[in-house]
Amino acid sequence: MFWLTALLCAILLAQSAQGTACGSQATNSGISDDDLTPVDPAHRACCGPQPYDNTTQFCCGGKVEAKGRKKGCCGDNIYNPKKHFCCGVTLKAAKGYEGCCGNQTYNPGSHICCEGQIKRGGTQYYGCCGVEVFDSFSHICCNGTVQPKGNNARCCGDEKYDSVTHTCCDGRVKPGGRYYSCCGTEVFHNWASVCCNGTLHERGTHNGCCGNKPYNYNTHACCGNKPYNSDTHVCCGGAIKSGVGSDTSCCGTESYNDLTHICCNGVLGKKASNNSVQQICCNGFLREAGIYDRCCGNDIYNQYTHTCCKGKVQPGGSNQACCGSRVYDHRTQQCCQNKVYNTATHTCCRGELHAKRASHKCCGTETYNDITHLCCYGVLRERGINDSCCGTQAYNKATQTCCRNNIQPRGAYLSCCGTQSYDRNTQLCCGGTVQRLSFYLGCCGGQTYPILTHTCCAGVIQKGASQHCCGTQAYLSYYAHQCCYDTLQARGTNSACCGLKPYNRQTHSCCNGQVMPGGPYPYHRCCGNTSYDYKTQLCCAGTPREKGTHGSCCGNQTYNSDTHTCCSGTIQPGGTFHSCCGTETYHEQTQSCCGYQVYNSTTHTCCKGKLQAGGTNHGCCGTEVYDSRSHLCCLDTLGERGPNTECCGTQAYNTTTHTCCGGQVMSGGRHHGCCGAAVYDIRTQLCCGGAPRDKGTHDDCCGIQTYNSTTHTCCYGQILPGGTYHRCCGIGTYNIATYICCYGNIVPGSPYHKCCGIKPYRPKSQICCQGTPHHKENRRTSCCGNQLSQGGCCFNQLYSSATHVCCGGKLTASEGDRSQRCCGMQIYNDTTHMCCRSETHERGTSNSCCGTTPYNTTTHLCCDYTPHEKGSNDSCCMNQPFTRQNHTCCGGKVYPGATAHTSCCAGKVQPGGTGHGCCGATAYSYETQTCCEGRVYPGGRYHRCCRNQVFNSTTHTCCWGSGQVIPGGTRRYCCGNQIYDRTVHTCCQDTPVPGGLYYYRCCGNSTYDYRTQFCCGGNQVFTRRYQGCCGSELYSPRTHTCCDGQLKPGGSYYRCCGSEVYHYHNYSCCQSVRRRGGRKNPDPQVYNWRTHSCCAGVEVRPGGTFHACCGNGTYNYKTHTCCDSGHTLPSPGGSSYNCCGNQTHYYYNSTCCQGNVLPGYSNNHRCCGTRTYDYKTQSCCGTQVYDPTTKSCCGDELYSRATHTCCQGAVQPGGTSHACCGSQAYDDLTSRCCNGQVLTGTGSCPA
Repeated sequence: MFWLTALLCAILLAQSAQGTACGSQATNSGISDDDLTPVDPAHRACCGPQPYDNTTQFCCGGKVEAKGRKKGCCGDNIYNPKKHFCCGVTLKAAKGYEGCCGNQTYNPGSHICCEGQIKRGGTQYYGCCGVEVFDSFSHICCNGTVQPKGNNARCCGDEKYDSVTHTCCDGRVKPGGRYYSCCGTEVFHNWASVCCNGTLHERGTHNGCCGNKPYNYNTHACCGNKPYNSDTHVCCGGAIKSGVGSDTSCCGTESYNDLTHICCNGVLGKKASNNSVQQICCNGFLREAGIYDRCCGNDIYNQYTHTCCKGKVQPGGSNQACCGSRVYDHRTQQCCQNKVYNTATHTCCRGELHAKRASHKCCGTETYNDITHLCCYGVLRERGINDSCCGTQAYNKATQTCCRNNIQPRGAYLSCCGTQSYDRNTQLCCGGTVQRLSFYLGCCGGQTYPILTHTCCAGVIQKGASQHCCGTQAYLSYYAHQCCYDTLQARGTNSACCGLKPYNRQTHSCCNGQVMPGGPYPYHRCCGNTSYDYKTQLCCAGTPREKGTHGSCCGNQTYNSDTHTCCSGTIQPGGTFHSCCGTETYHEQTQSCCGYQVYNSTTHTCCKGKLQAGGTNHGCCGTEVYDSRSHLCCLDTLGERGPNTECCGTQAYNTTTHTCCGGQVMSGGRHHGCCGAAVYDIRTQLCCGGAPRDKGTHDDCCGIQTYNSTTHTCCYGQILPGGTYHRCCGIGTYNIATYICCYGNIVPGSPYHKCCGIKPYRPKSQICCQGTPHHKENRRTSCCGNQLSQGGCCFNQLYSSATHVCCGGKLTASEGDRSQRCCGMQIYNDTTHMCCRSETHERGTSNSCCGTTPYNTTTHLCCDYTPHEKGSNDSCCMNQPFTRQNHTCCGGKVYPGATAHTSCCAGKVQPGGTGHGCCGATAYSYETQTCCEGRVYPGGRYHRCCRNQVFNSTTHTCCWGSGQVIPGGTRRYCCGNQIYDRTVHTCCQDTPVPGGLYYYRCCGNSTYDYRTQFCCGGNQVFTRRYQGCCGSELYSPRTHTCCDGQLKPGGSYYRCCGSEVYHYHNYSCCQSVRRRGGRKNPDPQVYNWRTHSCCAGVEVRPGGTFHACCGNGTYNYKTHTCCDSGHTLPSPGGSSYNCCGNQTHYYYNSTCCQGNVLPGYSNNHRCCGTRTYDYKTQSCCGTQVYDPTTKSCCGDELYSRATHTCCQGAVQPGGTSHACCGSQAYDDLTSRCCNGQVLTGTGSCPA
């Protein structure tokens, strides 16, 4: 019967305007009027027989509960949504990343819910098609049927279609893709037509619909079904009303001036000028309130003393925020599921509070140690060697890769193709499937295609190679055609697109999709549906007007803003320093405006629209005028002004005897402050956690406790030993001068150290390899796992190529046999076998590879990775061998005619071979002809193209911006539509200006000699002598100083300290803070530069003259040297000596290698292991010093270039005249390298 009661309740609610009633049974079940409980009009619903207010309460299982962020209804049960999930009518414990599937929970990172069934496959990459799971990367679900996705795939009912070429209209696929839309069952191009309620209209200047009619939304607005001019009218509730200016608003169907009236819930009220309070709209009703008052439910409150939380007024204004119905200070606290907590001591994880701990983060509602674990979609995994997540699994990015939530091995050439990995060196991924790689194949919309004869355009394969695309169309010449919104058009001079039409930007303009006379761009602009010259005209309300002496618009008229002002659409006398007061003007320097009345501001004051006597030194307090010299206004309440009087809420108080806290005046003046709602003496007390505490010997707070910061440190709410220069690390403290904190561990170090795992290291002299620091030998030093590498590294293992071979991450001993090589994952003997794309074969008579097959280059040809008997053939045409002396390869086919006498253009054979090229589908001679925009023109050598013209580059110049050819060749350049000589002129804003290339620069539209002048503000040139530029302002360095772009008084003896200036004779700057005591007038009480130094911007340290900073301390630079670690060492030459381990050395006669001082001038010598060498005459290979004139280095192995060659880090037989083809060496006098394969002969590679 509960539903019947609810139905009855709804009927009664609808029928009663004054109130309603709730009953326990339906009327036709025998219930009388006496059985009904009256419902107040404020209540809006029934819960069984009980009425309730659904704005603050809710009904669950027939019971009324107060609303709150911690409450939800699951069946008949109340629950906390942050701690539980409601799946159907069943409650499940929340862990942070769950979803509901029927009555069960699941992890969206690894599973998906399909029609109430949990299936494997995370929601990030998979989708549901009915109860079936499909890969959303490679497939699409159309009306319950899974189909291969392809390129740009969409569904139209049960049918899949390409959205680039087709459109779905009313469940049917129609031709026309991008830029096309539906109008009923018809398709139209968005730039050709406009569809209004199922009817097509020619676009013209229209770009939108107003009811059944097209209109231009750039010039008009729509009100109901009628277009109107928004410059002169407003639309109020579907009715067009007159109204001009930003002060016009709507109240229901009426327009009004919001300076004089107020609208509240559709009711228009007048703002009375003599009212002492303002009117605000509160809960649908006009209420009187002060200027600082706001609305909270039905109550009025002062926003500076109180806060509104969930419709209730709470004490506390500025810096307060709401946490449920409570207020808190957002500077030190946060809200966690209606619980206020201290951000310094706790962390909030999805509504659950935890004590803050070092290196801990949130994973769902729990915290975890980020150093030892990973959080993968709410599932905790041990970190170990892993560093990333793949779905809910952890993996190591150095050795593995994640392919759509599937972990795959990582290799040098491995990539992802859907959920599997593939070798890019031998395979091709197309449409989510792995195929055999071919040099001649590409991928287009999930299909492979021959790239030598076809082009891929938006997923559609078109005939013709290397063409441009326009939507799905292919075209040959960019200079002959242009693409306008996927529609191919012929390209003209200075051509651009205007909708679907091309136009000349020099002579026309594009306005609202229509070509209009008037150019060139950018001097012509659009005004409504026409163009205008913005240099001589103005655009006023969509109509071009001649400027003349005028420079501004007022409605559709022009006026001179120096002599007149536009007020509410009318031109009034008074220009500069004039403003509007209604429809009149007034002079801002001597007059003001009150409502619509102009008055003298020196004799009168305007208070909330009411003009009163009293000008200078007078102000407003509500609607009354007061003398600010004798009184002060506190929130619209007048109080007498004293020598130390300020406001606290509505009261005036003496700051020497009292203090203002939270809008209340409390006893205790100077040296007192606010602590929560209490006052405390800042000399003897501290404010800790909102409560005053006695200082004693303490000077800081830790939570609600006090402590001495010179002897102790506050860490996560706990007071620990260690004060000045100490910081928190895990559960302890450390001295920053001698220790560092590495992932919660305190280890010895200095400010110059960083963390390498949990160990310290110095980046300048050490390198960090997987948590282990190592000494840097030289710049070649790198990491190999957790070890150093100067040569070979095999998947985090060091090795020497002289003794081992690395294959697939595994080391195999070669016992010094240089013939041992790696092929994929296998070891093979290079003298008896060959490696062809990761496959080994017996060498036999073969000397090269054709794909994965070995072959002999003297007897066979390799065509598209397939060997063919050579015979008389000498080249390949895709997979077919042919003889270039008698035949030509064109478009993958063999044609009669020697290659030297024919050309292949656009897949067709043309006469002309050597010395010829292709111009579209036509062959032309380089010597006598030129190709421009796909057409052949007379004129060969020294001739060039200028758009669709040919010119002689020795006598003329092309200005590409305009497409014009201008006389003047060598050493001439374009500037706008003119040419100029850069040695005597400079181009500034498209105009040549006197001043040549070497010493002149542009400053706006003029030039300046940067040796003697400077440019200020981008348009002003000044002489350098005794002048400078600060931002755009000129100043004299003798009287002013520029700090961060701002001009400060103080010249020659002043310096910047942050954004302030200081006189360096009397002051010093330490950490952007100005201190007393300068060069000539030191202050021993503050900072004497002769006896102390400012180090690291942290602290003033003892040691002045002849002292410098080292770390956080000072040292005498004449007797000591500062080392990178921040410690000092005695040295005979002071700071001219360098550190080397625990000793110093003079770099002019020695070098530091691995902490040892060795002979050799540092600038000429380098380290090679534990030896030095002169890099000008010697080199280092691994740890061996050698003469580069007789030897070379390959990896860490020495070899002679006369007998061997270095290919990919390995020494190969063959010296002079040999080159590398991949990892093989070949004789380039008898062979050639084509796509990683060695071919016999020295000609060009097969097409």
